[in-house]
Amino acid sequence: MKRIISVVVCFAVAALVSGCSGGAGKGTQYEKYSSMAHKFSVEVPKGAENFEVETRDAVTSGGNAVTTTLYSSSLKDIMFMVAATPVNIVSDNVKESLEKGRDAVANNGEVISKGESTLAGQPALTLVYKTQSQGMDVYYSGVFAYVEGTQFQVLFGSTDQKKLEGADAKRFFESFKYDPEAAAQKEAPAAAEGKKSSAGKGQTLESLCNKLTLETKNTVGAAYTSELENQTRTSCLSAADAYKSSPKADAAISVFVGYIMDACDGKSGQDWIACYSSQAAAAGQAAANEMMK
Repeated sequence: MKRIISVVVCFAVAALVSGCSGGAGKGTQYEKYSSMAHKFSVEVPKGAENFEVETRDAVTSGGNAVTTTLYSSSLKDIMFMVAATPVNIVSDNVKESLEKGRDAVANNGEVISKGESTLAGQPALTLVYKTQSQGMDVYYSGVFAYVEGTQFQVLFGSTDQKKLEGADAKRFFESFKYDPEAAAQKEAPAAAEGKKSSAGKGQTLESLCNKLTLETKNTVGAAYTSELENQTRTSCLSAADAYKSSPKADAAISVFVGYIMDACDGKSGQDWIACYSSQAAAAGQAAANEMMK
């Protein structure tokens, strides 16, 4: 797993050094982010709830192909990240596997401390370490756990070491939950009443592309010409080409569209576009899973 962990660390540092002043601050409002693909949720300061999603493929030392999905978000000088790797681990080997993962991360910097904890009710290992990027010290606190067939690495980072013990880090780690049913629900106004989102039900790829075009136009304004509108819509509709060779193309596209529309329901303008961008990779994975059924 070392190759995966190294990618995770580099990805995290790049996210952090892009902004280095301030932070969430006092009186912070928190928002919930949920991954339907990996069935977890976390709470982060308002403004950091639109996570970017990226997948990386690798081969373990045992020759097994695995895919790690990286969920990351940053807000000024703090960073939040969850790395999820579905992998089968024999129960007797879980701690050893977690230790290898933690050691791989530790090798990328200077270890400050190691320990044990829990994550989502499961035994976990912890790590606090320091790296350098662009001449700056970057500090991280991480928790490593194996939960229901997925190896999770949950990381909080900051250029200010004191923030590793602050309210935002505490809320992030303590809020981590693994809940297949809750994760499948939209974390937006309707979900606050305990209602499962149905915004994506019955929606087509064309309706998704029209939504993307509309929200882009509302955000960009007069500079978004008719020609650009057509380019956006055409590019969006071409997504169907990735599935047309499959006998389950219609079902896969329906899953992709429903995933995006459910996740981004209640948002508009730039917020909707940011949500679309952050959820596209996970929606694609959900569609691929549908084709494999």
